Amino acid sequence: MLGPVKEGSLFFEDPTTEVIQHNAVEIWEIYNPTVSAHPIHIHLVEFQVLNRQPFKGKLIPKPQKFMHTGEVFQGARLEIESLQGKPLPPQLEESGPKDTVIALPGQVTRVIARFDREGLYVWHCHLLSHEDYHMMRPFRVLAPTSENKH
Repeated sequence: MLGPVKEGSLFFEDPTTEVIQHNAVEIWEIYNPTVSAHPIHIHLVEFQVLNRQPFKGKLIPKPQKFMHTGEVFQGARLEIESLQGKPLPPQLEESGPKDTVIALPGQVTRVIARFDREGLYVWHCHLLSHEDYHMMRPFRVLAPTSENKH
């Protein structure tokens, strides 16, 4: 399951935690504490891969009950202990605009994006079986205001 570091893993149906101002430029850090690579896709946003960096951390178990079935999933919250070494530049094939990035095991992957389309969208792991098991989260881009319409 996906979720912000502070809250840990969340179900898709849990409240939206990424609420973004229209036209905001944000750097997202995607931590992968697993032993597998995950292709992370952010809908309707083009981003640039900034870098990756190994990290040290531990997963704190967070059992969660799925509200629709009562099934219990073993979620977790990541406690980041430290970043390891200097950030690593993106691979050559990662230059230019992207909508999917490989989050490598044991690394934080940093991407930068401008969120210029208002609406409710999702970001998720692009492995179908992971989408089926709630590795998908909504994010909302707020409507433009008179201050941020450029």
